[in-house]
Amino acid sequence: MLGRLSEGNQEGDGTFLGVRGFNTLINTATLGKSFALEHSFYGHVNNAINFFRGNDMFGGFITFNTNNNLERMRIDGGGNVLIGTSVSTGEKLAVNGDIRARQIKVETANWPDYVFNADYNLKSLDFVEKFIQSNGHLPDVPKAEIVEKEGYSLNEMDKILLKKIEELTLHLIEKDKEVKNQGIEIAELKQIVGQLQTKIAK
Repeated sequence: MLGRLSEGNQEGDGTFLGVRGFNTLINTATLGKSFALEHSFYGHVNNAINFFRGNDMFGGFITFNTNNNLERMRIDGGGNVLIGTSVSTGEKLAVNGDIRARQIKVETANWPDYVFNADYNLKSLDFVEKFIQSNGHLPDVPKAEIVEKEGYSLNEMDKILLKKIEELTLHLIEKDKEVKNQGIEIAELKQIVGQLQTKIAK
């Protein structure tokens, strides 16, 4: 049932907004669409909210269409929201496109401050160098081809990057101590050399 709106003139179909019913059998044409709220402009459906049945009594989903009735967003049978895609991979929100936000807050566990525990096994720089030479990436960091194919979790990558920063900080602290000790040893050697030079001069 479509209701005529006052928009447009009397030629052709004019502008209609209403509910259209469909054959709910699953087929390639309607995919089991039950009904739709449609905005029709002179015979062309522009925007629509479409209600689909599932394969049985359950599993229905909803799509939101704009601009010549093109699907833009879907809420699937599992409650997942799909934007720019109709293929669900199980995430609660899947977006095929860019996302802009003021802030994103990620809840996580096992934050890598354990790196600072006394019993943490900090790999030597020699080990890290040999690992890089053999594998072409840092330990614990996924390989480029895997990330390019499968993507990565911001949650997990944040933890990996922080872990590497903390490990690097420990190495820098260790190297700083070595440099300071070397400075003390150099100062002592200079003092000894100075004393020897004074004795020789006498």
